[in-house]
Amino acid sequence: MSKLKKIFKQQNKESHLKRAKEKFTAKTFYQKYISLFNILFVFRYLLAAFSVTTGVYFLSYVLDFVPFAVAVAISIALYGGLELIKNNLTNNTFEEYYTKGFDWVLIPTLIIFVFSVYSSLSGVKEIHSSFDKRVSFLEDEYKITLDSINAKYDTLIAAKKEETEKFVWKGRINMYEEGTSQSVQRINTELSNLSLEKNNSLGEAKVKFEEIIFIAKQNHRFKSDFWIFVSIVVELGILSCLWFLNHFDYKVSEEAEKASKAGEVETYEIDNSTFNKLFQLARFYDGKTQTFMLPSNQVQTVQQPVQTNKQSSNVQPQKIGFSTDKQRSNVQKTDSGYLEKYKTVVHFIQEGLTEKEICSTANIKRSTLYKIKAILRNQS
Repeated sequence: MSKLKKIFKQQNKESHLKRAKEKFTAKTFYQKYISLFNILFVFRYLLAAFSVTTGVYFLSYVLDFVPFAVAVAISIALYGGLELIKNNLTNNTFEEYYTKGFDWVLIPTLIIFVFSVYSSLSGVKEIHSSFDKRVSFLEDEYKITLDSINAKYDTLIAAKKEETEKFVWKGRINMYEEGTSQSVQRINTELSNLSLEKNNSLGEAKVKFEEIIFIAKQNHRFKSDFWIFVSIVVELGILSCLWFLNHFDYKVSEEAEKASKAGEVETYEIDNSTFNKLFQLARFYDGKTQTFMLPSNQVQTVQQPVQTNKQSSNVQPQKIGFSTDKQRSNVQKTDSGYLEKYKTVVHFIQEGLTEKEICSTANIKRSTLYKIKAILRNQS
């Protein structure tokens, strides 16, 4: 059991050391931020969906003079198109900025962006008002309570006033009779008390509901401000995502261009057997025919220029050693484009990149990656 623990401990140590080494190894801009690029590439569509939803709701509210279904359909078409235009113009604006600075495209981009923000803010306020009905519910309840109090006491007061009618003779009340005088005084006292109770009940209801309604309005305003804040963050988030996606492409392109001008290369080795197997795998696919110089060497030394985006993909293939009876001659080999790709994949595997990163960067299927890994395992 102790040996097993030691094995696990050693494996954990090696795993930690490997992770720490990878963590502090110098990386290119592409290697540092490709994960963030992939996240933001998807995340911007989620933000855009929120923006479109609020915008559609706003336009539907504006188009309240047409049937609701028609208003929604028109709003989706209009605001969906607006969002696509905003996306394209914003991308063009950033592309122009990184190449030659801002130009006239910035003006329509700002106009559409401001309209999008206004529509989103107005839409989120309307959505919140549609779902948060507590204030209107309390106001209706307050009105019902007041009506109920008034009806209750008005009925009691009317009944007391009817009692005085039996003491009326020829339109007047004979106050000189002792019994009549006492009864009328009692009724007047009760009427006064009922009127006072009515005013007290109305006052208590007013204080109670005004306090509750005030708190409800404060909560409504807070939630409305919160969703307005969220809407602003969403619009700025869309803008930030589009900026980073363009900035990422620019930095990757810039790094590739600098590496190409400086002649920066990465050297790694593939033996003859591995090279032969990769070449046979490449021949399985269709590709462009190119010429390779094949001098006689025992080990294949591949000098692969650092390529981080399509702008550096036009670098010509390097000379590759290949031990065979047909050495020292120009040999036409098909599918050399795939061969170059597979050599790069070997380099990525040796550098410890994940399968997802390799497949995404080299644009190959996982099945192809597994075949290349199998070749490397057989080599060892």
